[in-house]
Amino acid sequence: MKNIEFYKLNGQFDSEEPLNEGNISKANGMKVKVTTLDGEEHVGYLEKLIDFYGYVNLYTYKYLDEQSGKLIAPDGQDKYVLEREKIFIKDMVHVDAILYSNPRWTTRLTNEYKFF
Repeated sequence: MKNIEFYKLNGQFDSEEPLNEGNISKANGMKVKVTTLDGEEHVGYLEKLIDFYGYVNLYTYKYLDEQSGKLIAPDGQDKYVLEREKIFIKDMVHVDAILYSNPRWTTRLTNEYKFF
């Protein structure tokens, strides 16, 4: 069965939901690790926009310095550039999501899937 597993920031399992188009929005904004039918793992912050059905975007920060957790762009570049990857919900097998993992909830900014 396809499912979404939610974890607390410390890695402790919290809850589970069936993986479908309606439930995927419950992970909106969270750091996720998505496993697709081909066995690939994709990591990023989940972005499910109301206007887009059938897929989500996973985004990461192009100019993120993982050591400091700060955005550092070359001169003249916008440091807030996002790299987006489109993933169709029908191609997803499993999703691991970390609750409250978006930096707007005061967690460290990272492009990696890791617990705090």
